[in-house]
Amino acid sequence: MKTKGRSRLQLCDLLKVLSIPVLLAVWHLMSLWLGSYRLPNEITVLKGLFTTLFSSEKLNMAGAGDHGFWPHVAATFLKVTAGYTLGSLLGVLAGMLMKMHKRLRYFLHLPIDVLRTVPPIAFVPILFMLLGRSVAVQLAVIVLYSFLTIVVNTMNAIGNVPPIYQRYALTLGASRTRVQRDVILPCILPELLGAFRVGIIWAWGYQVIIEMMGSEHGLGKVFYHTKLMNALDLVLIGVVWVIILAGVTDLLLGLFWGRATRWQEKVKSEAVKR
Repeated sequence: MKTKGRSRLQLCDLLKVLSIPVLLAVWHLMSLWLGSYRLPNEITVLKGLFTTLFSSEKLNMAGAGDHGFWPHVAATFLKVTAGYTLGSLLGVLAGMLMKMHKRLRYFLHLPIDVLRTVPPIAFVPILFMLLGRSVAVQLAVIVLYSFLTIVVNTMNAIGNVPPIYQRYALTLGASRTRVQRDVILPCILPELLGAFRVGIIWAWGYQVIIEMMGSEHGLGKVFYHTKLMNALDLVLIGVVWVIILAGVTDLLLGLFWGRATRWQEKVKSEAVKR
């Protein structure tokens, strides 16, 4: 049985590794079919990741500055990580408070549901017209939509925690605040991982859309200007940067969650022993 389990894991790892060259091969064949002038091949784009990082005459001609992709990559990365971190933390805190206090839940339930229905592509222009196109406004949008994603998932996760855990802790003399901190929060973290991973990917998409509507720096600005001059190679380089940065943030999130929920392994091992 152990041998079969190991062979399955090895097969899964092999398939994960093979998926990348398969995608690159499909990209290469599409480039040959359409022509490199319509679809630059993978070698041109991957090489461009390095050659255009700190300077690019073509990018400068497009109106995105003469310092290459680096200022735009850094700006987008900082705005997404700062906005998403703040919005998600506020979402967890608000979700826990709304579950603790019914009046607060009734008061915030309708505004949260209404805001969730408004797509960012419609909400951002309104904010820009009212408050301008500053970095603070861009961060506010990421904070808001990250908050809306996480607060709903937090309340659902708390609803899935068996009530006996809270009753047992209260019986032992724990305060409601300590129950939330030491019982509820650890219980909901494993379930929230999926919401956080989906949310961070959405945050990258929202930020690019915001920057395309008006920003001094950011990958969205690069997409907007390079699209106007039909520079598909620069557009694809920007897309690859988004994929890389989104993958890095997702990896860091997974590592953090692994440390925050390492108690799960102990519980599983003890359950197996029993």
